[in-house]
Amino acid sequence: MHNIELLRKLRMWRDETARRKGVETYRILSNAAIGEIAENMPQTRDELLNIKGIKEKKFQQFGREILTMVRETIPRAPETPNTSRPTPSAADTEPDIAASAREKRERRGGGENARAVSVSEYLDLLNKNLFSFGARVRGEISSVHFRDTYLFFGLKDPEDESVVNCFMWMSDYRLSGAEIKEGLEVVAEGVPEVYKPNGRLTFRAHAVELVGEGALKKAYDLLKKKLSEEGVFDSARKKPIPPLVTKVGLITSREGAVIHDFLNNLGRYGFQIRFVHSRVEGALAARDLISAMSTLNAENLDVIVIARGGGSLESLQAFNNEAVVRKLKTLSVPVICGIGHDADVPLAALAADLMVSTPTAATAVLNKPWERIRKEIEICESSICAHFERMYAEKKRDIDNGVHVLTSGVNRILAFFERMSSGIDIGLLRLDAHIRQTRELLGKRAELLVSHCDRALSRAVSRVEHAEKSLNAMNPERPLAQGYSILFRAGKVVRSVADVQAGDNVDIAVSDGIIEATTKMTKPAARRRV
Repeated sequence: MHNIELLRKLRMWRDETARRKGVETYRILSNAAIGEIAENMPQTRDELLNIKGIKEKKFQQFGREILTMVRETIPRAPETPNTSRPTPSAADTEPDIAASAREKRERRGGGENARAVSVSEYLDLLNKNLFSFGARVRGEISSVHFRDTYLFFGLKDPEDESVVNCFMWMSDYRLSGAEIKEGLEVVAEGVPEVYKPNGRLTFRAHAVELVGEGALKKAYDLLKKKLSEEGVFDSARKKPIPPLVTKVGLITSREGAVIHDFLNNLGRYGFQIRFVHSRVEGALAARDLISAMSTLNAENLDVIVIARGGGSLESLQAFNNEAVVRKLKTLSVPVICGIGHDADVPLAALAADLMVSTPTAATAVLNKPWERIRKEIEICESSICAHFERMYAEKKRDIDNGVHVLTSGVNRILAFFERMSSGIDIGLLRLDAHIRQTRELLGKRAELLVSHCDRALSRAVSRVEHAEKSLNAMNPERPLAQGYSILFRAGKVVRSVADVQAGDNVDIAVSDGIIEATTKMTKPAARRRV
């Protein structure tokens, strides 16, 4: 289950980061990634990297900020209750910023000697608690002041003249698609906050939408006329739907029956569905739709389907949003819109490459080419079967005639075979006698061969034994066993005193090992007298 406070905080942070970097929101974080973070509440680097859409590069950019928001949102463990105090009433459990600040001060050291927070720290604490009071507020526009990148407007309650001052970024205002002016009734969605430079309480609006069938119809007609004059709905600008679609991108809400009806009505033709969740109602739905279209447009798809069940003009505002329509026209992938409506066709459906009345009708468009091919295959199958039956009958007659001819020929062959069989029997008897004679002759020759081999082997053994004795007599290690030794210097045998000098390291090989020594001096041998 999603943590609503974290979900709102992440979306607000994403929007401000995207605005600051001048990129689309999905390039910061996708809706799916935000939802997974709000659901799983990752608190470490490894846990955050397990979120789909968070890789090492993105973690280096935004990981610390995201983990900080998660940790700030995790509720503190409840303290052990003091049984000496009375059970708090319902009124005592309401959010109390002062009490929260006092409790934190007491935990840090408490009492009058606790450290005083700065104004900035206090306002940060205040705004953090105010963030949980996000809401959709309905009222009448009392004043509007536009600036280059933002606007201010007042939202008045017509019953008691209550007013809340609102702030909105111009990019959010344009994305809302509602042209506001004094006197219009609207619904603004956002969170309250204290503007730190002047300490004034404002309502930061993320989205604004018109209220009332009349205002919505007027805005619908004006935008439809504007886009029509620009040629946005022209047939010449529509992309053809591929004849045989296999890879389908689906944009709709994961809640509701639309997605199930769509998938259940698709035929079993090997469709590969890439689903992206998007809100399909409310002021923030336009933001989701644009992000979902950007996500799917970057993938290798044959077609994108935008689907939603029936609804009134008020509930379909996201599909009459100018930013949504213009984004749809920039897609490189053909778009099918299956949006139910009471009267006025949604502008997104008019701009789509193919418009159908319902999500089920969209599945019919995808199924139809495959169904036509299936029927053609069935017709071909019937034609092939009929042609095969005709060929079978013709070939059967030919085979029957051939069998008669073959039977006659086989009978002649059998008669010839019987005559040949008699001759073969006589030949076999003669061959058997010849084989017996040859076997007797081979037996005698084999005995003679074995005898010759035995004599040759005996001579070879004698020669080997003689060679072994000669080798043993010439073995250089034999003198070692008799008490002699061999002197080596640098791995070579010393044959003369000239090969060794005083101080040389030498090795003396004896019968059971090596003796390492150093020469002290050398003496030539005295000449023998003859």
